Amino acid sequence: MRTNRKVKRNRAQNKSRRDYSEIQPGMDKITNNLTIVRLPKVTILPSNIQTKCKFVQLNVINNAGAAKASNTFYVNGLYDVDPLLASTAIPGFSEMMDLYQNYRVIGGEVKARVTNNEAFPVGVACGFVPNPGVGSNQFAVQDFGNKWTDMRVLSAKGGQDRCTFIEKFNCENLFGSSAYSGDVGNFLGTKTTNPGTVLQWCVGLTASPVFVSGATLFLEIEFLVEWSNLRLFTS
Repeated sequence: MRTNRKVKRNRAQNKSRRDYSEIQPGMDKITNNLTIVRLPKVTILPSNIQTKCKFVQLNVINNAGAAKASNTFYVNGLYDVDPLLASTAIPGFSEMMDLYQNYRVIGGEVKARVTNNEAFPVGVACGFVPNPGVGSNQFAVQDFGNKWTDMRVLSAKGGQDRCTFIEKFNCENLFGSSAYSGDVGNFLGTKTTNPGTVLQWCVGLTASPVFVSGATLFLEIEFLVEWSNLRLFTS
């Protein structure tokens, strides 16, 4: 009887030792002589991750003395969304770029509220332009026929003088290339750069006669962003 009890006790002790030694990588292992052995670390973050971010701005679109006015924003360039203001990075951008080396905007939603400040009717249009080069006040009425453009007419200030645009976008569809979903350099941005190929969202105004006070724009752009190329951490 005692022999059987001893055998069972030894088996239990051996099993306990085996369970104790089967420790997962990244954890500390304490040996029999109480020496702590550091096992290989594991990655604490995925190689890439997707999150949502938002850019918000309130400003006035105006080109006093001219019959057209427009502003341009980059919907896939998080480092500098508004080219009129240097490095207007969105909240959380710097923190994520401390962890990852590249970002790519997959898509998102633009919500624009426009209010007329003039005493006469104003035409307003907004749209996505996949080709770079449309600067401030360059998105004119002849460009409003773009497939991705929506147009409205605002009454004089004090009446039906406001409107809202809500536009969802997918960058791969707008660029018209499945290569956008791969790690193609000109579609990736860094901590201090926009992608080499930018996607623009423009909002333009037309007037007759010429502008005096323009229109007020309240803009929200929500981005679905993929962060990639995880940085190596050092102790």
